Amino acid sequence: MGGEDELFDKSIEAEAGSRTYEFTVSNFVNNGQPLGSLLVIRDITVRKQQERALKAREEKYRTLFEGTRDALMVFDRDGYRDCNEETLELFGIDSVEDFLEYTPWELSPPTQPDGRDSKETAQERIETAFSEGEAFFEWTHQRIDGTEFPAEVKLSRFEYEGEPAIHALIRDITDRKQRERELQEREAKYRNLFEDTRDALMLLDRDGFFDCNQRTLDLFGVDSVEAFTNYQPWELSPSIQPDGADSKEAADDHVETAFEEGEAFFEWTHQRADGSEFPAEVKLSRFEHDGEPALHALVRDITERKEYERRLETQRDNLNILNQVLRHDIRNDIQLITAYGELIEDQCDDDELQEHVETVLENADHAVELTKSAREMADVMLSTDKELQQVSLPAVLESEIEDVRDSFPEAVITKEEALPIVSVRANDMLGSVFRNLLKNAIQHNDKELPKVTISATDHDETIVVRVADNGPGVPDVQKETIFGKGEKGLDSQGTGIGLYLVKTLVESYSGKIWVEDREGENFAADRSEATDRTEREGRDTGADSGGEREGAVFVVELPKVEDG
Repeated sequence: MGGEDELFDKSIEAEAGSRTYEFTVSNFVNNGQPLGSLLVIRDITVRKQQERALKAREEKYRTLFEGTRDALMVFDRDGYRDCNEETLELFGIDSVEDFLEYTPWELSPPTQPDGRDSKETAQERIETAFSEGEAFFEWTHQRIDGTEFPAEVKLSRFEYEGEPAIHALIRDITDRKQRERELQEREAKYRNLFEDTRDALMLLDRDGFFDCNQRTLDLFGVDSVEAFTNYQPWELSPSIQPDGADSKEAADDHVETAFEEGEAFFEWTHQRADGSEFPAEVKLSRFEHDGEPALHALVRDITERKEYERRLETQRDNLNILNQVLRHDIRNDIQLITAYGELIEDQCDDDELQEHVETVLENADHAVELTKSAREMADVMLSTDKELQQVSLPAVLESEIEDVRDSFPEAVITKEEALPIVSVRANDMLGSVFRNLLKNAIQHNDKELPKVTISATDHDETIVVRVADNGPGVPDVQKETIFGKGEKGLDSQGTGIGLYLVKTLVESYSGKIWVEDREGENFAADRSEATDRTEREGRDTGADSGGEREGAVFVVELPKVEDG
């Protein structure tokens, strides 16, 4: 074949059913003259499937690369090769091209928080990822504006265009670090409170103790927290509590109560590691620990308080004996004085001497009243636990009215209509309240004929009892102080403790007492309707008829209780 030969190729692809073919036509030309053509047909179905799969994978990974919320980048030993949009936003860089100009350590401060050089450390981490396949660490990065932020970095080795490369994931953990710092500050604060308190504090769950403070170790004589956690709660107690309860069973009950109800508060006898016992006040409080229910236990050594209570009890018993002896001896002497005084009174015809004898007898009576008041005050002040119970108020009032009438026949004591049938929560000292008020109204009275009126008003939740007299009344300046200990009122010859006793008792019954004036037509703001009706009809209520109303009204208000 003469001249120069030329070859012209043209290829096309076509699909036939599920197969893909490539048609290549080669034209041979010599000196511009066609010599012939060659048609080559190849089945490229597998190759096209591979190309489509590769393209799909590339699109998938590009979507993941760009769609993640973390900064992703690719680099090899020569530097960065690619990054996603989140990377640009995180570091404040405008474009991928600009980002590729940096090296990994150039987006970091010169040194890391641990003092290490950033470039050297970064190169070590990268080399680890290349050699071992991955590296995971925390890192302080720096944006191009100079601001720093903590990050979590994961480096993973992979093949990129046939060469080893690194896929880097960088997650900004600023918020997490802030939360960790706040948590550490709170933990430090509560740890300080836990350790600095003067009480023994410990933590336990259903399996036993898992932490305690130094005060706990000192209190129980245990060397370390580890040693303390080997104990069960009941093992730091004597086998039996003072009330006879088995310590293990009682401790289990208290712990279970705290888990179910949220808290438990009780007194307990503990035992130290050396076997010595001490009384304690224990408070258990439920809380969440690592997502599970646990108990915070506060144990307060109350040895000193118990010793003080025992001393008080001993003193109280001694005072009670002294009070009984003194009252017994005084009353014996007074009885002797009274007997001889009455004997002289019967045999004496001298008027002047008779007057002196009457003074002696009157003061002897006052001394007897003093011993009675002293007994009642002792019952109130020296009693430790005088339990309140339901008491019928009308029965107490009727009894005291009759007794005072017998003691003071010269006085007029009346009731305004029937007394309401109600009960109050009190004790056997309730009678002393009204006995002292009735006697006070008579003994402090300056009228020739002392008159006292008792009334009671039934309210929704309380009963109000009023003791009104026709005496001189109580000045405003004395309305508060008259109930003070030692106050005797107006030129009184009384003991000075009667009204103080009354106030003490009334307040122990959760009641109130006060004094009002008995002047004018409406001398009490909350008088019963029966009293108002009596006044409108002009009936005598104990004041001097036909004259201006005067006197005092002692008002006692007590909570009612349902009969039952």
